[in-house]
Amino acid sequence: LSDGGDVIIVRVSNNLNQGLSFTIHCKTNNQDLGTQVVNPGYFERFELHHGNAAGTKFLFCKITWRDASIDYVIYQDARDFLRRCTTDCNWEVNNENLLGINQYSQNLDIIVQWPKN
Repeated sequence: LSDGGDVIIVRVSNNLNQGLSFTIHCKTNNQDLGTQVVNPGYFERFELHHGNAAGTKFLFCKITWRDASIDYVIYQDARDFLRRCTTDCNWEVNNENLLGINQYSQNLDIIVQWPKN
């Protein structure tokens, strides 16, 4: 995924209860990264390279587990770079929410409830 510039590591961790796994299928603005299964206690890691054109890089993912599914932009230059995660963007999947963690404060700063099926 190299297009030059600073490296941004995006991690999506599995914190689901009951030993549940989830699948994640992600795409950038120029590449389909395929589908991965993330087992309990593990994470999926993506390496992005911040280019010179801020606002053009994104990581769009479909996350699915037994009880829910969501499509969400988990990284977007305009929202994230130099604001909430410049080098490390960490997300957690739990039974209630998809949670984004601010790199600088280490606090949850994005909480997305699972849609009701």
